[in-house]
Amino acid sequence: MAQVLIRDGKLDRQAAADALRQFLENIVRVSGLELKVNVRPIAAEGEGSGGNAEVLADIDGKDKEILLEHGGEVLKAFEHLALRALRMEPAYHEKIHIDCGGYRALRFEELRMTARVAAERVQSSRQPFRSSFIPRTANLPGSSTSLQEE
Repeated sequence: MAQVLIRDGKLDRQAAADALRQFLENIVRVSGLELKVNVRPIAAEGEGSGGNAEVLADIDGKDKEILLEHGGEVLKAFEHLALRALRMEPAYHEKIHIDCGGYRALRFEELRMTARVAAERVQSSRQPFRSSFIPRTANLPGSSTSLQEE
């Protein structure tokens, strides 16, 4: 994949979407899984619910449960391989999101809601919030809140 995906320090959304689509379709074909790939660039105005994403890919189909087993490990592996195949620098990793039937979007929303509730509890009780999935490094500079891992 020798395409130029970064132009003037910005992700070329259409080129990245095309390259990602080609990669994912190839990996799905070679894997023999019954999955469909849908990839689209997000308009510069930031339409959609992709957050910082500039390119969204959704993989769905009969075999989607295989991607989602064990906390979505295969889905995460697909994303890792895609970013490596596209030769994306780490600074651009957050610009490309790969999901499977809305699984990751739902998970991110759950985490946002948990963080919101934790922040409210910390502010009202002035006590640390303990969670098994928020690492100790989640403390933000300049923040008076404290999040601790159980």
